[in-house]
Amino acid sequence: MPESAATILRRIAGKTPAPVRMFFAGQCLSLGRNEGVTQFSYPNDRVNALRISGRPGAGVKEIACRFTLNKLVSGARKASSRASHGDSTDHLESPQPQHRTTPSNT
Repeated sequence: MPESAATILRRIAGKTPAPVRMFFAGQCLSLGRNEGVTQFSYPNDRVNALRISGRPGAGVKEIACRFTLNKLVSGARKASSRASHGDSTDHLESPQPQHRTTPSNT
């Protein structure tokens, strides 16, 4: 189950959500199509000495952007696929009304 769905279900149930561990590998800055700077960081988000600038820096930024876009698209496709196959939990079944059958006197 995706992290966000698990968090929502835990909140609905009145429970505390599980902690989320974020990781940033660095920051990218585009300076046009052919120039860029990528500054890498440690897992605790402290900057380290590794940086790439110029055309290679722009290339790293392009790779990071494409990776992010591909992950978003594949996640959307998976969610769409689950919904179309009836495996989705994003709908709630409404209770069916109870109908009493009584003999009619006609």
